[in-house]
Amino acid sequence: EGRTDLGRAVEQTVVLAKKPGLLVVLSDFLDAGPVTSALDRARAAGHEVALVQVLASEELEPTLEGDLALVDSETGQSVEVTADAAALEAYALRLSALIEQLRVWCRRQGAPYTRVTSGEALDPPLRRFVARDVD
Repeated sequence: EGRTDLGRAVEQTVVLAKKPGLLVVLSDFLDAGPVTSALDRARAAGHEVALVQVLASEELEPTLEGDLALVDSETGQSVEVTADAAALEAYALRLSALIEQLRVWCRRQGAPYTRVTSGEALDPPLRRFVARDVD
């Protein structure tokens, strides 16, 4: 509930950890701030980092159309948008860029990255995770 600062949450986890370990971050990563710098600090502190990105099908392939008032489920804030082809394309490009940023970070760090669609059976992504795949 409320706004999340994922970078800060990672930083606090690193500070509170008594010794390095496996840090698995489960998030949609749709955070306002950059999280990779906090993940870099976690790696520098000796933590093994793994990312699991959880997105709803609607986030991956929105079916919105027309003039809408969207309400953020975490903050309750409302924003009015026009969901036309250009807006959906811009959204898809930004989401693709975010996913690629996470994949690149994981490849560079030798860390697993798995994307899971909410409602998806957990066996396939868990197998990818254990195999240390980068989706």
